[in-house]
Amino acid sequence: MSHFISNRLRTFNWVKKNLFSNFFNSILTLISLLLISWISSALIYWSFSQAQWGVIGANLRLFFVGQYPVTLLWRAWISLTIIISLLGFSWGVLSYQENILNRINLSILALIAVILALLGIPISVLSSIKLLGILILFVIAALMGKNITHKFTNFSKWLALIWGLTFFLLLGLLQGAFWLRPVRLD
Repeated sequence: MSHFISNRLRTFNWVKKNLFSNFFNSILTLISLLLISWISSALIYWSFSQAQWGVIGANLRLFFVGQYPVTLLWRAWISLTIIISLLGFSWGVLSYQENILNRINLSILALIAVILALLGIPISVLSSIKLLGILILFVIAALMGKNITHKFTNFSKWLALIWGLTFFLLLGLLQGAFWLRPVRLD
């Protein structure tokens, strides 16, 4: 019980110190709360009574890839895979001294997996499987980044260069550089 009371006192003291420390901060806090509640209520009213959500379902592919040609969507999938893998690799490199697969991170990854699966189902089950495969690749890349950093301790200094080179590689892949057919979006 005393732990609960001490947490409440700490919270109360933080609020008092940061939000109501003087007259100006008190007025600013109250005005901000009123503005946030006004915007939130208007947004909630709009989303439940006026918004036309059928447009989202009807144009789902357009929202995800725009007017990118359907026959070349494999380029977008490869680009997404490279970005997510490099993100996982960077996570592994930058947190090489920590346990990256602890309960919290695994819970977050599981939540992301559920969201990706549900997000991909309206498009196709194949999209959900691809997204879950990319998430697994993210974890594998994170573990690889962690292992590489144990061998080469200064490897994190190269991440910016790797990301920069990857940007130009993906730009060429999506636009049709190298040996690929150029993409026209008009």
